[in-house]
Formats: sequence, C-alpha cells, structure tokens
Amino acid sequence: MSIAEAADPKGSRVWNPLIEVGVLEEDKHMTVLIVFAALAISLAEGIPLGKQGQWKELAVMSTLLGMTILLAAGNYLGLPSPLSLLERLLEPIGKAIFK
Repeated sequence: MSIAEAADPKGSRVWNPLIEVGVLEEDKHMTVLIVFAALAISLAEGIPLGKQGQWKELAVMSTLLGMTILLAAGNYLGLPSPLSLLERLLEPIGKAIFK
C-alpha cells in the first residue's frame, strides 16, 4: 500500500501525518506573515535609505530580507533547511573526532 492509499482508521480521507499535527497550515500562515513583514520593513526602511543615498546599507538590507523570504519559501515548499544540510555534512566529521 502506498502512502497516498493509506487511509485514517475511519477510511474517510487520505492520511497525512503533517496535516494531522497541523504543520502545513501553520507553515502557510508563517510564510505569508514573513513575506508581508519583509515587504513592510523594506518599504519603511528602504525608501528613506534610497532617498539619503545610502546604497550600501540598502543593498545589505535587501540581501538579508531576500534571504529571509527565500528560506521561508523553501520551508513552505518542504526543501531541507541549511541547518539540516550542515548537519549531514559535518556529522561524519564529528563522529570521527568524538569517538
């Protein structure tokens, strides 16, 4: 039986453990909140920085907000986080050092 065919005990719908614990719905709301917060910050801080000619500060702020949105979107889409990638890369080294 595939995961898509696995039904809950009542057999009324397809069982998904992420939906059962409410992870997917919370991720949707958090991603939308992060995107709107980033847009609000960029408007509130970016326009004055541009008017004052502080282009380096504007570039740093835009880069950090862009990375925030990309990480939130990746989490929403189910992509692995950078932390999990680092853990997978460094785990063998840690096990070799701390035997």
